[in-house]
Amino acid sequence: LCLLALRKSKGHYIFFDKFVFQIHTISQSKADPCFIPPEWSNNEDDPCAAAVYCMGAVLRAAGAEQAADVDLFSLVNILTVAIVGTRPTAHRMGLMAKNQLRGRDVKTCLITIYEEIMGDEESNQAVHSISDQGIPPLATPAVIHQGSMGYIGSPTGNSTHLDETYIEEHSVDLDGSFEKFLFKDSPRFERRNSLVPARISGRQPSRSMRGKRKTRAVPEFYDHSRHPSIRLKAPSAKKKKMTLLRVEEADVQVELLNGQRIEVSCRTDSVARDIFSLVVQHMNINEHVFFGLSIMKDREYFFIDDHQRLEKFAPPGWKSAHKAGIRTDFVLYLRFRFYPQILDFIKTDVTMHELYLQVRHDIIEERIQPRRDAAYELAALALQAEFGNRPPPVIHDYFDNQHYLPRVYFSFIQTIRLQSLLAEMHGHYVGTKPTDAEHMFIQICQRHRDFGAHLHRVFRNKPTASQGSPPFDPDTGAALWIAIMPRGISVYEEQGSARELLAEHLWQDTQTLQFDRKKFVIIAIEGSQQTESIFYTDHHTKSAYFVKFSASQHRFMMRMRQWKSTLSHESTIQAMPDVCVEGREPRPGQTHSSGLGLTLVDGNLNGVKGVYVKSVVENGAGMRAVGFCSHSFKLK
Repeated sequence: LCLLALRKSKGHYIFFDKFVFQIHTISQSKADPCFIPPEWSNNEDDPCAAAVYCMGAVLRAAGAEQAADVDLFSLVNILTVAIVGTRPTAHRMGLMAKNQLRGRDVKTCLITIYEEIMGDEESNQAVHSISDQGIPPLATPAVIHQGSMGYIGSPTGNSTHLDETYIEEHSVDLDGSFEKFLFKDSPRFERRNSLVPARISGRQPSRSMRGKRKTRAVPEFYDHSRHPSIRLKAPSAKKKKMTLLRVEEADVQVELLNGQRIEVSCRTDSVARDIFSLVVQHMNINEHVFFGLSIMKDREYFFIDDHQRLEKFAPPGWKSAHKAGIRTDFVLYLRFRFYPQILDFIKTDVTMHELYLQVRHDIIEERIQPRRDAAYELAALALQAEFGNRPPPVIHDYFDNQHYLPRVYFSFIQTIRLQSLLAEMHGHYVGTKPTDAEHMFIQICQRHRDFGAHLHRVFRNKPTASQGSPPFDPDTGAALWIAIMPRGISVYEEQGSARELLAEHLWQDTQTLQFDRKKFVIIAIEGSQQTESIFYTDHHTKSAYFVKFSASQHRFMMRMRQWKSTLSHESTIQAMPDVCVEGREPRPGQTHSSGLGLTLVDGNLNGVKGVYVKSVVENGAGMRAVGFCSHSFKLK
């Protein structure tokens, strides 16, 4: 079958010498039981699952179970598992194959496959010489009748079961019927195969996609969510002391802000820091301070500290999933844990783009609830950032409303009318660069009171076991939320599709935060009086998490104050007519040799952070004023 397939491929020429190919079909009753899917005995007919089982049965019959490759042995067991629901689909098998090839030299694999099928270049030269001696260079097999293709095991058939009434043998003689297909005018064997080793290269095709304009706007996090997972392996930790805990190999998935998933192979005793470091290194993120790994429960995100073990947050059965041969999804989410209040705090384009993706999620998922006009403006900026300039006015259906607006703003408006309005607003930003549109998008979100909010459900009274955690407060009939932010804690009540602010406790007005089992208490100072706000959670771990997470947000606010002070120092220094700051463009007419001729940098000398002099222009005013100095000194 492989030879026939290669023979029919465009540009493949294979020489056949007296070859008879026979195809036999048999009934299910005559087939070996090891090749029959077990679900057929229960009258269950799933063609895809049956095909996967048969693939595994063929591998087993070929001796895969005796192979030294452990992965191949495990694959056979997964393919032939009796329960259909736990058997991988054909699509999943394709993804597994792609993931297995990641990190391998594809060029070498293709050359190996080519030489196995077509022979090496030396044998090819031998075929050339045979062709020169008058041996027919090409043999074309007889055409197999296509009328029977829909009967057995064919995609066009109605069932994967064999038709017992259809038992026939087809023989194809490849020796005597190909004389009329000989190419007598072509004396040499010419193989124009795309798999020739000399033609295998990493070069892009001559037709580049750069010149093609996008025809539809699709957000990055919707597009990448359809891509196969990227497989990484966490580095093995150093040997630890003997422990009674069982350690197994496991997989954990990390969903990025762009929708891409990374599947990390690790040990069950790994901590969050191991996974976080591997993922941010893969994404080339240097500003780690803003990010964190989180889990999602009841549509709420809970961040994991670096030192915490993954198995503490894993779903049941995750630790023994590999050993049992089943798959248990354990998904972590890489998100912004701390939102910068000033864009100048971000120094790299990678982090800036990730912040744009984060606030895009916040708008769509209604963590940030802007007014209607602001939501439309944000949608127009997102279109400019992700699509470019608006297409001709006659085209207005080049995007989906649900990808650019919260549900509340497109559920009750006619789709075509809303698309026309957003397309018109999109045209106002023609010529704006994508990066500038992203910055404008973030700046509008920063002006909103919900920017940087981490929302969590709370209750006024302790939920009972019979009530569980209803979607609304049993007393008021409205959901109650707290938002933990760098500036403090806000309390919201859900009214209809919007959240109304009930109270805001800034850090400077908050005296203490307490928790006692499911109780969470905020003690604040309002004027000259002390107030106490009591809330309840549906689990005792949440109240403790609120206190711990709030403390980390307060520490980050203090750090941002220090950063802001550093930025103000840089602005003051940059405004000096005779000083240049490294990494900043000098003003017109300003050079290193003008004025004092100093070059300043942020530094840390003997544990003291500050702005330091990196260099002094030779024979400049600064050199003459302070004399020759071989060491940096602190300016401020």
